[in-house]
Amino acid sequence: MKTKEKILAKALELFNQHGSEKVSTRHVADALGISVGNLYYHYKDKQALITQLYEQLVAILNGEFDTFEAADTSLASLMYSVRFTFDTLHKYRFLMLDFVQIMRGNPGIQAHYQQLVQLRKEQFRFAVKLLIEQKMLNESIKEVPFDYLQMQFTIMGDFWISEAEILYQGAAADKIKYFTEAMLYWFYPYLTTTGKKVFNEVLPTLFEK
Repeated sequence: MKTKEKILAKALELFNQHGSEKVSTRHVADALGISVGNLYYHYKDKQALITQLYEQLVAILNGEFDTFEAADTSLASLMYSVRFTFDTLHKYRFLMLDFVQIMRGNPGIQAHYQQLVQLRKEQFRFAVKLLIEQKMLNESIKEVPFDYLQMQFTIMGDFWISEAEILYQGAAADKIKYFTEAMLYWFYPYLTTTGKKVFNEVLPTLFEK
């Protein structure tokens, strides 16, 4: 692993453990046994580290969400995508825990995220439309304004880690599973009989080793 990659990996580890506000570039450099000057050669400041980690997370999720527009997208594949997304978000959890302060302190990330939400909105619209066509979702879902549906989905996706940090009391090993299932059950009342059958068949397989 190159020095630049080691710096990023260590920054992610420390940000996740202590929060981005409490970790300085010196903390990262000391943890790696390198000089601050060496770190600055690769990243000019802490914001550069945060930006790079944010872009890394977005790139991973974009690769997953791009499948939403594939012809073979199904309820099962979307359920696995939610599981993958929650697992990935947890690996970059400091971004979600420090969400508001990061957005306030980094206008570049905030502007990009606002654009990203619009893209996710269209992907979500496509997925809902496709699942209705596949007779997985009931037409009754259209009775709820789409913007409200999408906003609920986004809020759950962005802030479940904060909820988990404060209120979750279960086993740490079950945390991602618990919140993934909570997100997926949000869809359950809108599923058709066929959709519920698929849902109940797929759900137990999501976290199989």
